Amino acid sequence: MIIRSAFLFRLKPKKSQLAQLAQFSGACRYIYNRGLEERKKAYEENKQSLTY
Repeated sequence: MIIRSAFLFRLKPKKSQLAQLAQFSGACRYIYNRGLEERKKAYEENKQSLTY
């Protein structure tokens, strides 16, 4: 039998923390998009998928 459970936490950041969260999420989005771009380019050139 498989039991799945999850926890949900509501964040209540202060204004300074909101700015830091926005900066962090922007950095994560940038890194993800750069990796995706590299994977697409490698596939177009070599018809082979990159692995990480």
